[in-house]
Amino acid sequence: MPKIESAFGSKAWVNNAFTSPPARVVKGRTRWTHRHAAWVAYLNRLAYVESRGELIGLLALEYLQKQGHVKRFKEQPFTTPLALWQEGLEALSNRGSKEYTPDFMAEDTSGTKYVIEIKTARYVTRAMEQGFELWRDKFAEHDLKYLLWTDRDPLSRHLRQNLLRLRRASAEYIEREEISRLMDVLTSKGPLPVRALHAQNLDLDLIAHAAWSGRVYLPLLEPITEQTLITLKATEDLAATLFAKEPDLDAWWNSLEAA
Repeated sequence: MPKIESAFGSKAWVNNAFTSPPARVVKGRTRWTHRHAAWVAYLNRLAYVESRGELIGLLALEYLQKQGHVKRFKEQPFTTPLALWQEGLEALSNRGSKEYTPDFMAEDTSGTKYVIEIKTARYVTRAMEQGFELWRDKFAEHDLKYLLWTDRDPLSRHLRQNLLRLRRASAEYIEREEISRLMDVLTSKGPLPVRALHAQNLDLDLIAHAAWSGRVYLPLLEPITEQTLITLKATEDLAATLFAKEPDLDAWWNSLEAA
């Protein structure tokens, strides 16, 4: 029997995209640093991504999923059908191919579905921006919100560093009693700066470990210093920051000043 395919963007198609294997195999290039593998508990498998930027994007989605903002996500989620191809999209495809595999797809707890592309800001050309804009409009026709994340915005330097710190700390073995003590101190005396917690032998690795799992919070968009306040409730809306970054008509032109 012929294979029956669900209509692009339909509920059945979305569910299949999230539950099927990655649409593209990420292979190592001449340098092994181009390929990263991270064990993602939510996916219960290794997730392979193609660059450090994509790795940070993966960690951001994993963090949001742990905080209850993201229902599900997946890397290399699907390859667009030829019917979606438009003139001008060559800059986003592989050597002019009429197929495009975005970096990530995610669905938040309100049901909004996102298609996410990760790029290094200094390599984004005006031609690429035009391609992003075309995909933004085309995906919108199918109830998919298209996002562009770069290392300049929203994956800024401080956010990148903090996500890596939290993720590394999450792999460390921390006694449950220490986490409970941190929580008790913040419940009775918090919010408290890092230096005050350090004075009670509650170090930054412990704080980062607890922050990754959502037990405590710290501002991830700012540098962590001894004055950074550690709280039991989030003080910034990271999901709103990340999920608002649609391709911008003026982004390339405005970046010239910062370049």
